[in-house]
Amino acid sequence: MDSLTHIVLGACVGELVAGKQLGKRALLFGAAAQSLPDIDFVASPFLDASSDLIAHRGITHSWFFVVICTAFLVWASRKLFPKTTMTNKRWAMLWGFEMAIHLLLDACNVYGTAWWLPFSNERVAFNLLYVADPLFTIVPLIATLLLWWKRSPEFKRQRWARISLFVCIGYILVSMGHKHKVDEAVQLAAAEQQIPVKKFFSTPTPFNILMYYSLAETDSGYYVNYRSVFDKDQPDPFRFYPKNEPLLQQARNQKEVKNLRLFSQGWYTVEKQNDTLVFNDLRFGQINGWKYRDAGFTFYYYLDRPDANGLVVQRGRLKNWNGDVVQEYVNRLFGMKK
Repeated sequence: MDSLTHIVLGACVGELVAGKQLGKRALLFGAAAQSLPDIDFVASPFLDASSDLIAHRGITHSWFFVVICTAFLVWASRKLFPKTTMTNKRWAMLWGFEMAIHLLLDACNVYGTAWWLPFSNERVAFNLLYVADPLFTIVPLIATLLLWWKRSPEFKRQRWARISLFVCIGYILVSMGHKHKVDEAVQLAAAEQQIPVKKFFSTPTPFNILMYYSLAETDSGYYVNYRSVFDKDQPDPFRFYPKNEPLLQQARNQKEVKNLRLFSQGWYTVEKQNDTLVFNDLRFGQINGWKYRDAGFTFYYYLDRPDANGLVVQRGRLKNWNGDVVQEYVNRLFGMKK
């Protein structure tokens, strides 16, 4: 998830775990603890673009890291803050629980989180939330502001923090229900159209849990579909994109190809744009694909041109958005089609 979400939810959890012992400092400790796995960003300047994709949410987002880091931080906290009433168990709950929440939250979106390193490179992704969702973040944000600025009895502070946590859990459960409903409708439509689906994928479109982007893999490529939980009619027509696997043999840098295949978890296509070979990671969706039938993919990587791949995960997310597009998008979320 985005950094703001980890900070404010971390602050609320910090209040629940250590508010009685640390006061408002629990908010700061909680925000820092839940942000800690993202320390892997310090490696970015020293890595090429494809290696950086694999390094992020790598070892610092593993359960191995959580266990080792929690043990060290409990020892360090006892040394640095000997006068607090925090016990070893309480420190372990603060550091360990916060980092565990970070790992669970990051596994809710498509990037993939390397839970099992260093024992396995497999990445975990439940595809339940978009990486930044204002409706998910707003309640813990308000609760954090109240906890920081208002002087309130302890039971009220605990109540605000508890409400924010319950709302976030409830939001994820609602997304699970929406995703199941959409998956059933889209997979039924694929079966009726005799699409030979080998593997299926779906994830929320930007900033919501109302409309979902789906992929149906076949031997030769992928069928793309968009559907809102409010849609009453048949799903939109499927759009087919060939995988073009043989084009990867033309790539000069096969290390890049290996990294991108691993990162994309197999959900990719390859295409030629003029003389440039382009790798598309389909999991991140399309640039306004719900609106345009021939929309390009949000994640596109220029093979053999590492200098052209800065901010590769971010650059297509908000491309071509304006006021009119936002209005159309909101209408589409609620099942209103042109």
